[in-house]
Amino acid sequence: MLFQFLDTKKAHEALFAGVMRQRTSLADDPVQQEALVDMVMIAKETAKLLKDMQVEWDALTQTMEKVICMRWVQDSLANGAKGEPIRGDLAVGSPTVKSMVSLPKRGSTEYIKMMHYLGIYGRSLRKDLVRAHWPGLVEHVSELMARGKEVPGCGGRTPYQLFRVAVRQAKKDAGVETFARTTLGDDAVSEDRVPF
Repeated sequence: MLFQFLDTKKAHEALFAGVMRQRTSLADDPVQQEALVDMVMIAKETAKLLKDMQVEWDALTQTMEKVICMRWVQDSLANGAKGEPIRGDLAVGSPTVKSMVSLPKRGSTEYIKMMHYLGIYGRSLRKDLVRAHWPGLVEHVSELMARGKEVPGCGGRTPYQLFRVAVRQAKKDAGVETFARTTLGDDAVSEDRVPF
């Protein structure tokens, strides 16, 4: 995966430089409209490809987070310990598992009941001026479920788990270089090849 990251980083830098050159050339050199139309189509198609790639990477990240969280919970239960952060060579990860239920459809009787419970009434509700903040709602619902309570309007819905891993870079020390050397080999490690 480190090789994919390094290749992606290199491609990103090249694409970014190309976009900057195009912006500059538009300001400095008047381009004919026919060429601009072609450039717009190419830019839109390129953006679609990049979005597709982001969707796939996000899906892979979610799968890895789920696996990490499930193993972390199993290890915590088996060892009787509170879940500690997971320390890798490059990063420290703090897994969290939250409970959630599927929310009622906007405008339904159940939705109105839920929004009233959250303190949203009248015009704000009818005109959809106010919506629940997703991270706050997840936290609140998870706390209620942990106490065996339900959110009004969501009763009888099947609960599910949300798995997240907050990651931060490990302390800068020999760990990053050691990881790069063991993954890439001694000859491949230089200032510009260590990823972070």
